Amino acid sequence: MKKLSLFLMFAAMSVFSFAVDFASEHDSNIELTTDGSTSASAAKVVIDGTEHDALKFGTGKAKGIWVLNVPAGTTKINLHVALWKGTTGAIDITGATASPESIEPAALDGVSNNSPFTLEGDLTSDSHFFEIALSDINAATDITFTPAGSNNRFVVWGVNLESGGTVEEVDVESISLSESALELVEGKSATLSVTYTPANANINKEITWASDKEEVATVANGVVTAVAAGTATITATTKNGKTATCAVTVTAKPAPTGDAENHDSNIELVTDGSENASAAVVIIDGEEHSALKFGTSSKKGVWVLNVPAGTTAIHMHAALWKGTTGAIDITGATVSPESIEPAALDGVSSNSPFTLEGDLTGDSHYFEIALSDINAATDITFTPAGSNNRFVVWGINLVSGGTVEEVDVESISLSESALELVEGKSATLSVTYTPANANINKEITWASDKEEVATVANGVVTAVAAGTATITATTKNGKTATCAVTVTAKPAPTGDAENHDSNIELVTDGSENASAAVVIIDGEEHSALKFGTSSKKGVWVLNVPAGTTAIHMHAALWKGTTGAIDITGAVTNPGSIEPAALDGVSNNSPFTLEGDLTGDSHYFEIALSDISTATDITFTPAASNNRFIVWGIQIIGAATALENVAPAELDLNAPMYNVVGQRVDASYQGIVIQNGQKYLIVR
Repeated sequence: MKKLSLFLMFAAMSVFSFAVDFASEHDSNIELTTDGSTSASAAKVVIDGTEHDALKFGTGKAKGIWVLNVPAGTTKINLHVALWKGTTGAIDITGATASPESIEPAALDGVSNNSPFTLEGDLTSDSHFFEIALSDINAATDITFTPAGSNNRFVVWGVNLESGGTVEEVDVESISLSESALELVEGKSATLSVTYTPANANINKEITWASDKEEVATVANGVVTAVAAGTATITATTKNGKTATCAVTVTAKPAPTGDAENHDSNIELVTDGSENASAAVVIIDGEEHSALKFGTSSKKGVWVLNVPAGTTAIHMHAALWKGTTGAIDITGATVSPESIEPAALDGVSSNSPFTLEGDLTGDSHYFEIALSDINAATDITFTPAGSNNRFVVWGINLVSGGTVEEVDVESISLSESALELVEGKSATLSVTYTPANANINKEITWASDKEEVATVANGVVTAVAAGTATITATTKNGKTATCAVTVTAKPAPTGDAENHDSNIELVTDGSENASAAVVIIDGEEHSALKFGTSSKKGVWVLNVPAGTTAIHMHAALWKGTTGAIDITGAVTNPGSIEPAALDGVSNNSPFTLEGDLTGDSHYFEIALSDISTATDITFTPAASNNRFIVWGIQIIGAATALENVAPAELDLNAPMYNVVGQRVDASYQGIVIQNGQKYLIVR
């Protein structure tokens, strides 16, 4: 063995440690994490108006335990601690030779409720600042701080580690694994841990894991996963070549039995089409099984289970939420029974995973539901009949073997025989099959005879340019249906109070506390911008191109607010606007707007002058109305104060850009650039 002087990440601090007044130092020289701790969370303390990182431990019911991992060579922990307001007691320190072995911080009035905690008083005294000496830290070591009494909660900050101790190098002599043999079923996993000899070894401990038969079992960071039936050997090797092995035997996953004792499923459990549903886990006899959870305290859960053609029965387990009762109705096919009445389980409450105990094989939790005439994939729907919104299902096994009658498609029709669309808009066509129970040759191929006018993909028709086109849907056996599509040119923006679209791309570049949004007016969505939050003022910076003479726009304040919005940056008139607040402008986008949006309280025309180059126009709320939204922004241009504008013809169908580099379309007004030349579009 040999001695190694250690400086680590604290070397510079160690050299000058005598010059640091740690009692007055409220920042930390390590990252404060909650790894390995109990009932812990990141927090902030505010001291003399300055925020410092902290950690909070414990709740009103659960004791908080802090696990601080210190690196080899650490000689001292300098830290600040305060108990929760109104509590007293010691905090024990374990995990190494520490002096002192416990500390007794005082409680602070500011340490209560939620972070950030505003702390006042003398925080440098023995009641809040502590120096804990450590010895023999030859390897990274967990130091554990545990309240000794009923004072569950405490806060720490200003944690500074000192190093410089002499670390003795101790090499690994041998290793062993937590298991010398494992038996796993396909798809299951187990974790192997390593024990080092001697226990204080601190070099060459890095482990390389390997499997001699990855087709049987794989290993990563000690986690062994069974792949297929067979045997494999898992080997762990240290950096200095010490090894240990584990013999793994993998058995094939048994076919689902579909009986009351089988808590696994023979289908993938998904929530597609269901309501208020989420994946969950149930724990039965210590083993985890996939499950689905439905409903919340205020919203009913509905399970939609899609079963394939030929399914004759559903075998399943179910439990209601703790403290509830009631039936679950089953619809969607000829089923027997048409409802089930699961019992509630104590373990089914709060959040997954749910630990289930008791007889789960009886009639109150296990059900066999017979199905008939399932000639095609069919949705079976489970809906609570009463006020028991929430339930859990697991161990879902589908039984098949029924005779599926092949029913061919005789004809099809589309949801629309004709469509009228404006350039850039879309509509979706759906297919109806005759007979309704057709179950073969239903695959659809979509086609457009004029893709330059309208395209189609999976039934979604998109208008490209003015003209007419025919959309055709064709089944695998050649049955067809068509839809005549008429596309009209996108009308030029009018810039008036009734136009809720914009002729520019709405961006938040340069703005403050801004985000994209959507407004819904008469059922139609329009792009918008939202500015501000409940605590931060929103400022809109709109860059207008050279030649702009006016901005026509719509605006609304957040529900329940009032005040003007000042406009600066080359504005002739007005210098401010006073939008009204709208009930629909609250919470999150999209905002549904109703009422007269064309009047002076929501529509504004702002005159500009001398816009010879791209210019920022800034909109700033003048009072406490931090939040507002804008939409229907029309930039009006004129051929004044412009130079280097090309007289040649502009190709409106080719790519063109405004003066700030944003791509624009033929509806744009103002200066555009195409092939290096400037053009002015004026309407």
